Amino acid sequence: MFGHDTCSAVAAGCSVVVKAHPAHPRLSRAIAGTVTMALDAAGAPAGTFGLIEGFAEGLALVQSAEIAAVAFTGSQSGGMALIDAVRARPQPIPVFAEMGTVNPVVVTPGAAHRIAPIAAGFVESFTRGGGQLCTKPGLLLVPRGCGAAGAIADAVSSRGGVRLLTAGISDAFHTGVRDLVAVGAEVLATGGPADGEQVVCPVALSVSLDVLRQGSRLLQECFGPVGLVGEYGHFAEVGEILSRMQPALAGSVFTAGAADPDVPSVVAQLASRTGRVVVDGWPTGVACIDAMHHGGPWPATSRPDATSVGADALARFTRPVAFQNVPEEALPPVLQDTNPWRLIRHDQEGRQW
Repeated sequence: MFGHDTCSAVAAGCSVVVKAHPAHPRLSRAIAGTVTMALDAAGAPAGTFGLIEGFAEGLALVQSAEIAAVAFTGSQSGGMALIDAVRARPQPIPVFAEMGTVNPVVVTPGAAHRIAPIAAGFVESFTRGGGQLCTKPGLLLVPRGCGAAGAIADAVSSRGGVRLLTAGISDAFHTGVRDLVAVGAEVLATGGPADGEQVVCPVALSVSLDVLRQGSRLLQECFGPVGLVGEYGHFAEVGEILSRMQPALAGSVFTAGAADPDVPSVVAQLASRTGRVVVDGWPTGVACIDAMHHGGPWPATSRPDATSVGADALARFTRPVAFQNVPEEALPPVLQDTNPWRLIRHDQEGRQW
């Protein structure tokens, strides 16, 4: 609750009100108390951080005239509820909703010879954190006959059960897997056992590319430790499948090396449909650095021009203003020549000073 969104907004000079997650209300209150004490000790203005609880209260909050922007991470239905609530305001405000979709991974024909480590990496990536990460790879596209299905099945079979965050998430995972099987996926392997409350078995599914149609449940996110693998016969099929998928936060491609002739076309297509393209690596982790962009075209996020992780994340909570021919004493202190915040500046020729 005091992560990238809250830190970015505070760094931009905003006060923040957080809606507690109903799965851990007491923990939320404890963290809020710690955050408030830390901000007070640092000399932050009173009211810099606040906490509320309840779904109705959350909707009322985003409709309040004092709120100037909303950040959200969660389901598409939850994000849309907030967007609809904001649209009903007399003065709409931006909603930076990270809703997530299926993140694709492509293995080029030239990379088929190293399918064993790729399969192991895929399973490690989609089961990390119980598969509850928005950057989890969801669909692996591999050359037919490369042995990916068997390698993935072996890796999943060796995985133990994982505990999901809430009973609701656990129930939705089971429902989601059943839905995927009902519309054409086949179970390759399951891990386990699922001993304990909210503990589920990781699942690997195989799917024929023929059933991956636009709008299919197979191309919608299933939150939790489940991954799909599909085999292509001709590399052109990869482009067709990517064009049917919803835009995503991230996409990966595994290659035969720098001279792999199939890489440019896949990178170009992934760049048009994702917010981050990874070559020979997994997208599961994100780094809080200048170069990080964590976002994507609709419906992965509601604002594809924004990032919720990285140095530019605080830009979501700022409003640009240009001051032209303004006397020094009339400028905000941070823009005066004394530069009290030690900001990096550029002159009109682009030189840094």
